Amino acid sequence: MILKVTFRVGDEYVGESDHIYSVIIPPSSHQGLHGLYVFPVKSKQPLLFQKAGFYTFSFALKEPKDVQFEQVVQVQASAEIGTWKVLSPKQDSLYTVRVGSSFEPLCVACYDRYDNCILFSAVPKLTIKLSSPNTILAQVCRPKVSVTTDKSTIKIKEIVFRSNKLDAIRPNYEATLNVSTLDGAFSVAFPCRVLPGTPKRITERPLKLRTELRPGEIIEDLALEVLDEYGNHAKEGENISLRVDGFSFQDGSSIVTEKGINCIKKVDADGLVDLSNILKVSKGYGEDVFLYVISEEEVIFKLQFQTEIRELRAVPKLFKNCKAGSQLENIVFEITDTQGKVDENINDEEKHGQFHTLKIKSKSFDIDDSVRYSFRHGRCTIRSIPLPNIEGIISFSASHSRYPELNLDIEVHVQNASPKNSNYTRNHEGVGNSVLSSQSSRENLRILPISPSLNISPFTQRDSSPESSNKYALPINFSPLKNPRFDRANLRNENSDILPIEVSAPQDVANSAGFAFICPKELEDDLANCGMEINDHERKLEMLHFRWLHIQRNISDLQDSVDRDLCISPSMSGKVLIQRQIESKCQSPAAVICKLDEVSFESSPGDILGIVALLGTVQSIELSRMLAQYIGEDKMLAVVCKNYAAAYNLETTLGQSVRGGYLALCLEDIRITIREPSVDPLELIPLKMPSLPNGIIPRGFLGYAVNMINIDTSYLQWRTTSGHGLRETLFYRLFGELQVYKDRECMMKARSCIQDGAVSLDGGIIRGNGFLSLGHWEPDILFPVENEAMPNTPQSSQAIRLLEAKKLELIVISKQIDEGNKFLEREREKFLIYRDRYNNYHLSRKKLA
Repeated sequence: MILKVTFRVGDEYVGESDHIYSVIIPPSSHQGLHGLYVFPVKSKQPLLFQKAGFYTFSFALKEPKDVQFEQVVQVQASAEIGTWKVLSPKQDSLYTVRVGSSFEPLCVACYDRYDNCILFSAVPKLTIKLSSPNTILAQVCRPKVSVTTDKSTIKIKEIVFRSNKLDAIRPNYEATLNVSTLDGAFSVAFPCRVLPGTPKRITERPLKLRTELRPGEIIEDLALEVLDEYGNHAKEGENISLRVDGFSFQDGSSIVTEKGINCIKKVDADGLVDLSNILKVSKGYGEDVFLYVISEEEVIFKLQFQTEIRELRAVPKLFKNCKAGSQLENIVFEITDTQGKVDENINDEEKHGQFHTLKIKSKSFDIDDSVRYSFRHGRCTIRSIPLPNIEGIISFSASHSRYPELNLDIEVHVQNASPKNSNYTRNHEGVGNSVLSSQSSRENLRILPISPSLNISPFTQRDSSPESSNKYALPINFSPLKNPRFDRANLRNENSDILPIEVSAPQDVANSAGFAFICPKELEDDLANCGMEINDHERKLEMLHFRWLHIQRNISDLQDSVDRDLCISPSMSGKVLIQRQIESKCQSPAAVICKLDEVSFESSPGDILGIVALLGTVQSIELSRMLAQYIGEDKMLAVVCKNYAAAYNLETTLGQSVRGGYLALCLEDIRITIREPSVDPLELIPLKMPSLPNGIIPRGFLGYAVNMINIDTSYLQWRTTSGHGLRETLFYRLFGELQVYKDRECMMKARSCIQDGAVSLDGGIIRGNGFLSLGHWEPDILFPVENEAMPNTPQSSQAIRLLEAKKLELIVISKQIDEGNKFLEREREKFLIYRDRYNNYHLSRKKLA
């Protein structure tokens, strides 16, 4: 006979059955009875009937399909409760909840000790707890509970926890969620993560912030403590939206929107948003500036500051009885606070990004409004302002070039010049200003006798200030007439020492004795105009020279600032480490050069520039390692010279102090074939991007090695006689068009477009013509790594960028000075010719007379 046992969950007639056991046995006898079929079910299936459901026993004599008898047995769950289990959410990932928000509904079922579901006869009364190993974080009593229609599951909904103890479980926020009956008889617990609520409360740190700020000031110490509504610190990495009015972000993270300047910052491990050295005041004096924190499209915090109130004033305050054609001299402008005290902190210091200059302009008379006058300790002095040759009340305005709210309108009362022949008078109250009377009346023209004063020569004394210049003096009574080339009321221009001269030739003399072709007026005009051109140009050169000295001082200060930052950096400068590594090479030429000429390599390179390894930096240690391995230690320690003569002289200088030979690279003798000289020392070599046969740039290509070297700042302005820098000469000679790839896989796939070789950051090197090097390289001498050598602070980065800009500006000004000197020399030669013509003409007239 055949026995087949099947099992079905739920209704005995619904659903498919699972096969459990089947057996075929012959007839047997038992206790004297024959023809019995005894099936050993218990011995073969000891766990039978532990699972609740419907068991079907089918008996057949021939085939299983020929059922002769069938019996169904229903097994119910045990009344003895074993456990509760959470059905949802699924426990595939950690259940995450946020305080103050509704949790995802929980579904809980009850099971007996055989894991059979027990139906709920009533809705149980529950309590829910959030706990950590040391404390109970939160508790909800009598949550909203319902039973499903089949009574197999209870559903817990609308659970909201409120807790202020989450800082105790930072930063993982791991806890245990426990659901139990009120009497504690039954419960279920499972791990979860409890996160703080959305940011609702912000506190500034430090608490006592200085509320008055200076325009352009960067707040050095400011942090925002971010809390939810229950006092828990925000989770690390939480995005916080900031909006500013009157500030700018110095880290380049600002986003300009219709509502203003926004920025997204992340909360750190301490629950703070660090804004130190990030916010810079962008508004002027006497303005309100704001910092807002936005959460869920609402402003949850506002921090208000006010910029300092300042006023611009002039000394003296009144300008009366000023003579027409004279000058206002030594006018002092002061920036004062609300108590009338001069703010001596206002200085024009470019290295700190503080640009404090004054500009003046007028609609009443001509003033060069492109000139900027620097403030020093809150004061700005304008040496002279020329007045027009008109009588009446004129006005001009003075204002801060960057903060126009600091402005002042000034009225000047101009009177006709006194008829006396006095050269100097006083022209306004409180300050003595020189007034030069221009005797230009043609009625009193007279012939001048020949005198030594006609031999015009430049003054030899110079003033270092930009307002003074090397002047040419003309005879005291010479006053040329206006002409189309020089339409000026008089010859005295701003800060000029040229004095007017009155000369006329009698008409009969001019028209006799062969002088009919000579026009004395043209001689006078040529001489005067040339002298004025020289004066103007010398003044411009003095201004350029003063600017050159100013930039030199700025460069020196900026370099000191950068050096100090390097000294206080937590890690020692990468360049210093490499230099010490070179010096450890005992008596090698590179070590001797580093020890003998360390200072000169850092400041003003001459014929010997230094060692290859110290002339550039790179962005990563991986790139430094691969480039050093590619060119080899002998080239890394090569001495870089300007020309062959310098290399030979170096050998004589070193003498017996070194052992062995050395390589020298002579830059003037390197043939340049890639491009014309570039004006910008930071410009990269324009190399064509590599491309695969399908025209696509290879994946993982990072760039050409020659363009991934950052020239040391001390050598950015160095040029060969042909005008080429270190990138086109030294580094192109060393690397050529060496390509750099992210990894070996990318490099190998790009072999078809590699010509001069390639390196990968994970140790692969292709040298061309079949040579391939693989491995992990650790060369002794590397290129300094830039991000290790420089401190990662906004101040130091800004100082470095400003230093590079100043060096470039110095090159431009030096070129302008050279061109100006050449032009001035030509003008001086022309002036001597005009002077000789003028003297010869009057000497001839005197002889005729």
